[in-house]
Amino acid sequence: MFTTILAETRTHRRVLTPFAPEEECRAHRHACGQVSLLFSGATS
Repeated sequence: MFTTILAETRTHRRVLTPFAPEEECRAHRHACGQVSLLFSGATS
């Protein structure tokens, strides 16, 4: 797994973190609020 920073300011950070099929994101915390979007699909 790798994370790509798409944009970052003093107050916001947008990242892209792909997960393999059946891979799970373990529970964790962030220093500030976060919104996560889950997309289903594949890349070729």
